[in-house]
Amino acid sequence: MQQGPPQTLRYYQCPPIQRYITEIAIGQHQPQKPVDHAWQNILAHYFRTSHSSVEREAYLNYPQSMSKADVSVVNFRNNGFHEVIVVEAKKPTGRAPTEHKWNGVRQQLQDNMLAFRNRLGNVQTMYGVAAVGSRARFYVLFMNQNVLVSDTEDGILANDEVVDLCDDEQNIHLLLEAKLARINNRQNNT
Repeated sequence: MQQGPPQTLRYYQCPPIQRYITEIAIGQHQPQKPVDHAWQNILAHYFRTSHSSVEREAYLNYPQSMSKADVSVVNFRNNGFHEVIVVEAKKPTGRAPTEHKWNGVRQQLQDNMLAFRNRLGNVQTMYGVAAVGSRARFYVLFMNQNVLVSDTEDGILANDEVVDLCDDEQNIHLLLEAKLARINNRQNNT
């Protein structure tokens, strides 16, 4: 009997990741650390290739600055390591995050991504995740732009769509698989 290629386990099927997600649901009183751990493990689940690595608390200009990205995926381009996905994570809120909260997280994410680009070079389109507890918004920073835009390039998410790691796991899984393919095939060089 011939078997096909092994099926990739989806992030929400992994018990350790499931545990982190239950800890960071909106309404939970948790610090930021479990949110960081959830995203670190989710991204490591997809970006475990020889082309990339997942880092937690990557300093932007260390030692000149203590600013840091909470979690990032780093790949090797143009003879150097470059952040390709950056996560700005915040602890769960008591209720659904307000638009004001999302704008603050998005601005911090954009500032961090631009700092990485300024320090390491503008070699590829970058992707960002603004996360508040188990909720997230996905963004793109195109190579020749300095403003984050909603990530609608794969046709999976709508403009400024808020997704939840539990309720929207299929769309998040599809989006992360699309990003993995796009990055590994160097289709983010524009």
